[in-house]
Amino acid sequence: MNSEITVVMYHYIRDLKNSRYPNIKGMDIKNFKKQIKFFKENYNFIKIEDLIEYYEKPDKKMLPEKPILLTFDDGYKDHYTYVLPILLENNIQGSFYIPTKCFQDKKVLDVNKIHFILESCIGEEEIILKEIEEYLEKNKDSRISLSYTDYFKEYAVNSRFDKKEVIFIKRMLQVVLPEDYREKLVDILFKKYVCTIGDKIISERAFWEELYLTPEQIRMMEKLGMHIGFHSHNHVWLNSLTKEKQKLELDSSIKWFSEIGLDTKKMTISYPYGGYNENTINLMKEYKIPIGFTTEARKINLKDDNFLELPRLDTNDFKI
Repeated sequence: MNSEITVVMYHYIRDLKNSRYPNIKGMDIKNFKKQIKFFKENYNFIKIEDLIEYYEKPDKKMLPEKPILLTFDDGYKDHYTYVLPILLENNIQGSFYIPTKCFQDKKVLDVNKIHFILESCIGEEEIILKEIEEYLEKNKDSRISLSYTDYFKEYAVNSRFDKKEVIFIKRMLQVVLPEDYREKLVDILFKKYVCTIGDKIISERAFWEELYLTPEQIRMMEKLGMHIGFHSHNHVWLNSLTKEKQKLELDSSIKWFSEIGLDTKKMTISYPYGGYNENTINLMKEYKIPIGFTTEARKINLKDDNFLELPRLDTNDFKI
């Protein structure tokens, strides 16, 4: 019996060279096709239902040798335009994890604003660092206990794929600063560095229309056999929230998916940023969520791994 499953995590997948944002951290569609070819030659694709059934009936469900499952986070239009046709052509199911607040508010999520702010200043991150430092100096707040220098010492740490300056910018704008405070700063930076191109200004609504899936596309993806799952409502670090606020995130997602006609009873979840805690796990059990994915970078060990704390490898872990 196979004891490991490879789960691969994707985000942006597009024709990068010919896009308006060629430096966004994503995968070029040509490389995605090469990766799919490699996986077909070396693994056996399974569906999310196979994994759910295994955890529900481990004595009865058999999995093939070297099983692999593909997951796609964040609900980008890329996934419909570029990814879906390739998956259908190769008879592969993808699991798509979609934050729902962007559809409700028709605004770009802060997580994506930060991605494109960084894209606009790639190699010149000191520009954004200076913006954050000056904003902290000009906008004093009793909730902010540390100086810019102290924050940098604590949160500027190199990661697998980002240098310490980028990690610092992400952490400060994603979770460290108070929510209402950081939202204002992110909005200022987004308008200044992304929406302003020369003497032209792109509206946030136009950017939103270009970036995300539509409800009709989501329904069609499910109809064509793709799995749609939860990715919180506002793409937040769930472990930074109380259990009550985590519950609100899940309830809001359930409400929106139900409103567009999707059955949420068998939906799985991918924790944004891989952030979760004991409250998250207990909440998933209360809601009978069958599978939960983290961002821990390794293969699933079927003998030892909890079904609500399953690891995933990043697409960049495979050099084709």
